Amino acid sequence: MPKPSQKNKREKQVKRPIIEVDLVPRKSRMFIEQGDVRDAKELPLKKRFLIVCEGPTEAGYFEGLCDLFDIRDSYTIEILPQQTDDNKEVKYKGSSIKGLLYMAMKKQKMATIPFDEVWIVPDNDEENAFKLEENSFQRIKESVPEHLYENLKAHQLKEMDVREVEQQNNEHCRVRYFLSLVDYENFLKEHIPNPADLQFVETIISLTTKKRDFLYLYSDSAKVFFYDKEGAFISKNYRGRDAFEERFFDKNWRKYIKTAYSCISFEHWILLHFEKNNHSF
Repeated sequence: MPKPSQKNKREKQVKRPIIEVDLVPRKSRMFIEQGDVRDAKELPLKKRFLIVCEGPTEAGYFEGLCDLFDIRDSYTIEILPQQTDDNKEVKYKGSSIKGLLYMAMKKQKMATIPFDEVWIVPDNDEENAFKLEENSFQRIKESVPEHLYENLKAHQLKEMDVREVEQQNNEHCRVRYFLSLVDYENFLKEHIPNPADLQFVETIISLTTKKRDFLYLYSDSAKVFFYDKEGAFISKNYRGRDAFEERFFDKNWRKYIKTAYSCISFEHWILLHFEKNNHSF
């Protein structure tokens, strides 16, 4: 039988692209293999990122960036929430900052190879706003003159231009909320006709409901989201359902979890939502 040609052998060899990546030290990372725990060797692994977004819109932004710039050629990136093959969202428990932190901690603790960096991306502006809802008005009523309370109450609901079916269901009104202190102060001054009542502005602001989750992210205590004042772990989400397990809480989360803020420009938001762009602007 004639020997195969060396030329044919060379033609069958597939040339694979060489991807240059940094060496990531893995000595401190442990692998469990066949019941034995042993130190991992230094391997030329891609740097690993986890990006936990509040919803599919934010996740879509990052997926688009990865595809547009071929980022996954150089990095291992997992983005949540994920989409299934039939384009249905895979939901996880809690989309608040607390829920995103919990999911990030859980994914990091369960990962065979820990992520080098974990990013959380909350679209949480309304939740952290000043809200003129019923709880606020109950507190305000006890501390301001009745005529001032009634005047503010009349401007509590904000009309919205929505579809006719939503108007029929009385869904065209929403509780007023203010993203910044300046906006809220301007609103109060505009709707307090009597100059003598302006002395109550600071009181009203102090009694208005406002979450401070963004501030808690930078507080000295890492437990502010997950433990109550008595030191008990808070296991329930905002709907009162058991969603969080204490075993996934990581007091060292600040060392690997980072926060990302989107641009607050409305024009930028419109372009990202409704226009297909493949260039910077």
